[in-house]
Amino acid sequence: PQEPANITLSYQEGGTGGGATTIDLISFVTDSNSYPIGNYEVSFSIEPGGLGSINPPTDLTDEIGQASVTFTYPVENSGTSVTFYAFAGSINTTLIIDLP
Repeated sequence: PQEPANITLSYQEGGTGGGATTIDLISFVTDSNSYPIGNYEVSFSIEPGGLGSINPPTDLTDEIGQASVTFTYPVENSGTSVTFYAFAGSINTTLIIDLP
């Protein structure tokens, strides 16, 4: 299998309901030639912990190298600065945001 050389991480605002807010975490994994790597496990985490839940905590990339998970958190945590992490093999990336 191809080994990942590059990983990106971004987010897209979801919705709010029932006192909770969701955002989608989206990662793209490519090889050293910038070709997407499919069927590769990406794991996601957040610091500080305890602010919400990432579901599922891992996802397999699709044919365009994309893996995505949903982070759900209580509305009262909006505005909190957090760092999300995405790991694929030996590489990782971070995304620092204030929760919307």
